[in-house]
Amino acid sequence: MRELSLGNLESYREVIIEMMRYGGAVDQIAVELKCSEQDLIHFIKSSGLDKMLSRRSWKWKAPGKWRRKVIVSKHGKKVG
Repeated sequence: MRELSLGNLESYREVIIEMMRYGGAVDQIAVELKCSEQDLIHFIKSSGLDKMLSRRSWKWKAPGKWRRKVIVSKHGKKVG
């Protein structure tokens, strides 16, 4: 699949907002959308999404692992 350019990111605006709204990191979003991280950062800053979603829990960089660790209890059931 081709890498998205800066012009094509406008069509993914709502997707990017949803991913940022639910705590996604920008570097992870770039991987998911198969676009350059620098293009995505420029798009977010130029369109004002960083200011619009400033109270949400999104980050510029993901701290460590991407997937949540699932805890298994002593009885073999998934917890959390």
